[in-house]
Amino acid sequence: MKRLVEFKILDEAYVLIESEKTVFSINSKDLKFDSKKFYENLYKDKSTNIELSNASTENTKGNYIFQWLEKIVSAIKMEFPEDMDDSEDVTISNTKIIPLFDMAACAGDGLFTEGTIDSTEYSTDNFEADYAVKISGRSMEPTISDGQIVLVKQVQELENNDIGIFNVDGNTMCKRYLLQGDEEKLVPDNQSGEFEEYKKNEDVSCIIQGKVLLQ
Repeated sequence: MKRLVEFKILDEAYVLIESEKTVFSINSKDLKFDSKKFYENLYKDKSTNIELSNASTENTKGNYIFQWLEKIVSAIKMEFPEDMDDSEDVTISNTKIIPLFDMAACAGDGLFTEGTIDSTEYSTDNFEADYAVKISGRSMEPTISDGQIVLVKQVQELENNDIGIFNVDGNTMCKRYLLQGDEEKLVPDNQSGEFEEYKKNEDVSCIIQGKVLLQ
């Protein structure tokens, strides 16, 4: 929005007035210009879109001061322009674009990384998420359904009871991580008996690909 600022002469001072309040002044006797106060009072955390008008009917010196200030205001406006039209609403994006992968596409010893596996863009309001995965299979039902898209944060370690994406001996899977004493397990939430659990040990290659962020 355009700011309207007037230049006047009041009480032996050249002043800038905005919304009927004096925001900056220059003593007419010494003409000392305080650049710090000029910035803090006129620009700090404010729009640079200023229209400066001369409301003074004083002599040449007053007009000279006005023209000088007008050049400063114009230079700042050009250096730090506001691109949006005054009629536009300012909207701050509250979403993040992350890659969406198909879990079935990540095989071998691969990781979900842009450039190595095909992905599409996915929008989320969870800024912790690094990528999203479309789950294949029913092993995590009822917590996660077949075909459901989950958000994933890239981590190197998981805490007990976290759900993660893993690469186990070349197979990508979604499982719940359980720590029981010294034993680490990857278990399904589906208790039908159709799906295996895995024990992490030296004989099993297990790579943590990320932590599933449940909403």
